Amino acid sequence: DGYRICGTRFSSDPERETRTLYYAAGSRFRCENGVSNMVQDQSDDRAVVIVSEKLNDHREEWTSIPPNHFISVESNMNIKLLPLNCH
Repeated sequence: DGYRICGTRFSSDPERETRTLYYAAGSRFRCENGVSNMVQDQSDDRAVVIVSEKLNDHREEWTSIPPNHFISVESNMNIKLLPLNCH
């Protein structure tokens, strides 16, 4: 809707592992010389990236979204992780 973004990590088969989903939050996401990373600085800028696979090897940048969860990012960059109860 232009004000929020959302994603889900879901499987209806409890015996099957769900595919991965991650997010990174910071001031801005940049790619320089083929290397991408989330920048943390003192600016008022804010960014959130939701991805199926980590875009770099900086483990501290990425938060795994648990299986059968929903992520919502509001326009004020408030991040919510909510369980999906589909039983």
